[in-house]
Amino acid sequence: MNVLQILKSTNSKFQNLSFKIKVELYLLPLLLILFYFLVFKEDKKVFVSNSFVDYSSLKMKDNLFDIQKKIESFSNKNKIKINKINYSNKSININAQSNLKKLKKLILYLEYINNFSKIDELVITKNKSTYQLSMNISFEKFYLKDKKNLVKKKSHKSNKLVLKAIIANNILVNNKWLKKGDYISGYLIKEILSESVIIEKDGKIKKLKVFKNEKFAKWKYWLLFI
Repeated sequence: MNVLQILKSTNSKFQNLSFKIKVELYLLPLLLILFYFLVFKEDKKVFVSNSFVDYSSLKMKDNLFDIQKKIESFSNKNKIKINKINYSNKSININAQSNLKKLKKLILYLEYINNFSKIDELVITKNKSTYQLSMNISFEKFYLKDKKNLVKKKSHKSNKLVLKAIIANNILVNNKWLKKGDYISGYLIKEILSESVIIEKDGKIKKLKVFKNEKFAKWKYWLLFI
């Protein structure tokens, strides 16, 4: 039997099939194509999403004018007085005035305003009952930031005390703001110096030095104490 006879026999058999079977045979190739796109193409997308990302090449989509407006809106909402704010090149300079608690809130907001913000300079001075803040935020490159950790911090249980910042008569120890006379982990805050803190527990004196934690050291704080 030659090829022509085989084709004629196949065509004859196809013509004798029921309408339902003919429709199924026509739809089968389409279903196979659809199956290919749903399964294999989807796997390809997952592979691409897990591929290496060059963060150094990422560019900030927000413009500094819009970021400045967000800062002004946040400050107005939290009753923080902005004395001066301007932007140039890839940085924003801010001079603000409020109580210490609200200024701390502003600092955290600016550090996490997007993945490009980085506090290069921060100066806080006390003026009678208010505090003056002067800071410069750069937006030059992309940084990976744990924003979920900012909302709810779960610190590991440890007896080690880390002095992270000193602002006027307030200190930041293990993510907790304290003042002279307060206690933390059984230690009494005896004295607050310009770059260190004296603590006491069971008659033993200990000295904590500021900027020992690298994460906070790279902020490059210049603090004035009055």
